[in-house]
Amino acid sequence: MGARLKDMLHEICTAYKWAVEALEVMDDPVHLFVGCPLRWAPAEVVNLLKSLTARALFEEFRPAAQGPMGRQPLGRRLLRGFVGRTRDLRPHPTL
Repeated sequence: MGARLKDMLHEICTAYKWAVEALEVMDDPVHLFVGCPLRWAPAEVVNLLKSLTARALFEEFRPAAQGPMGRQPLGRRLLRGFVGRTRDLRPHPTL
């Protein structure tokens, strides 16, 4: 599932012309650094990536997503929060 998630994230970022600067998929967390134009708010980027990958993974791995008594532990992992940071790459004027 991790390899498929990596592929999906790269496909989505390529479609939106975003640069994947770093990507690490572990059992629970996913660490992703994306370079995109400033017009994209970090929350929009994360919302788009999480919604598109979650839908596709639920469809492809539905039997694996079912936990005991019908619970979906995969869903809890995919839909948890995020930490977003921005950085400004423009040169700063000197005083």
